[in-house]
Amino acid sequence: MTPSEPETPSEDGTNLCEDAQNWTSWVNEEEGASAKVTATNNGIQAEVTNGGADLWYVQDSYVNLTLEEGATYRLEFDYEANQSVSLGVNVQQNNDPYGQYYYEPVDDTAPKQHFSSTFTMTEATDDNVAIVFNFGGTDVPAGLTAEVSGLSLVRVS
Repeated sequence: MTPSEPETPSEDGTNLCEDAQNWTSWVNEEEGASAKVTATNNGIQAEVTNGGADLWYVQDSYVNLTLEEGATYRLEFDYEANQSVSLGVNVQQNNDPYGQYYYEPVDDTAPKQHFSSTFTMTEATDDNVAIVFNFGGTDVPAGLTAEVSGLSLVRVS
């Protein structure tokens, strides 16, 4: 998928994650991870055969976001998996050193769950931000199928 231009935060409740072209995936096959990540009409689905050694060896990201210093954002999405596993969501720099702005553990399981949380951008404004979902690591069971849908990031103040 080819990312589009960075999206600028809005204070009017606009979802900053509406462009499906901004989903991108990565599987560290060189280190033994094996997975198929597929874009859906409003999210992604990861089918993990081998999660590899580290949680970031299988990941899917929503990229091309801008976060402004001092602004507060509401992050929401739906998620589910065919097996119980603790994964998590990061809001982070989309370039080296991949600094983390926000992290929250997420326990994937069936049935579908809804995640909603707010955070404040305490770092300098960054126009190259990604929301990252990790599906790798040794704790991920073989045959895991996980889905994230309805991703929404809204500036609330």
